[in-house]
Amino acid sequence: CVLLSAPFESRYFRQTHLERLLAAHDGLVRRAHMIVVATADDVGALALLSLGSRGVRLPDARVIVAGAMPGPAAALLSRLAYRILHPGELLLVPQAANLLSLWGVARANLLDGAPLATEAPRWGLAGTVLGDPGTRVPRWRPRLVRAWEFLIRAQVPLAPITLILALPIIATVVVAARVLVGLQTFGNFGPIIVALAFVTTGLRWGTGLFVTIVGLGLLLRAVLQRLRLQAVARLAILITLVAVVMAALTFVGAATGNVPLLQVSVFPMIIMANVIENFAASQAELGTGAALRMTAGTLGLAVGCYVLLDRTGLPPLLLAMPEVLVGAVVLDVLLGRWRGVRLLEYGRFWRTLPGAMGRE
Repeated sequence: CVLLSAPFESRYFRQTHLERLLAAHDGLVRRAHMIVVATADDVGALALLSLGSRGVRLPDARVIVAGAMPGPAAALLSRLAYRILHPGELLLVPQAANLLSLWGVARANLLDGAPLATEAPRWGLAGTVLGDPGTRVPRWRPRLVRAWEFLIRAQVPLAPITLILALPIIATVVVAARVLVGLQTFGNFGPIIVALAFVTTGLRWGTGLFVTIVGLGLLLRAVLQRLRLQAVARLAILITLVAVVMAALTFVGAATGNVPLLQVSVFPMIIMANVIENFAASQAELGTGAALRMTAGTLGLAVGCYVLLDRTGLPPLLLAMPEVLVGAVVLDVLLGRWRGVRLLEYGRFWRTLPGAMGRE
């Protein structure tokens, strides 16, 4: 009995960490009679699929996978896991299940030979069972299943693929926030890239890094202003500051055993430096208040995009239904033709509304 755990906030890091643990214990996995994967969401199922990249097959094993995920994602992942691993039986429970209940099902199957299909309902677990003689293997979207199976067997990791598929969705969210709400940010792609950084570091550490790096960068920017340097030279020095801060935080993470801090090396240095430079330019042109609002808008929108990527089950849903991206493009076209008043602009023009005129 071997327990592998990944108690981290970041969904992306939990998945990659579980994949590394499975690879490190490859021999144990191949000899296992029962594998139980229990995670809060679908990262356990996605990490289990990484076994296919090493050609692992489990013909004599029983596999139980539990984690909250949308119905289409559960159908896709169960079919993929069955085709790739070829287990004796596979039970996929599309919800966060109690580990004791999962262990009860596993114990009854191992010791008494009880089929997973009959034992799972006794413990209050409703899921999809594949491989039992009395069940039929569903052919859910076979072409799509074969496409993802081909990528997995070609050693293409699914974690970056899910992020790539989610990029058009969060880009649409950024467009809606700017066009409909009127949120001011430092460019269109700044919030997206910062959100991707949060995906790897987690929201708490990512936000702290953003505030720390931007704050230190602004102090350095004020010092460099006295030297009257050109903009390109200032930007290069700011990038150096960001790199030094990130390297120092990585060292602190290694010294204290803080795993999320070890991931700050992927934090986008160029974006952070550009945010600092854009803040200084906006401060000189529009004032400190406007620059602070743009910084807050960038950070707030990045946090919203992170929540959409990490907490909503969007990445596995896009694996199961990639046609959602067509809907995102259609929505982008509609947003691009919007010529109405933005939500935040009502605050500026409220005095021109009939109700306000009547009160006056």
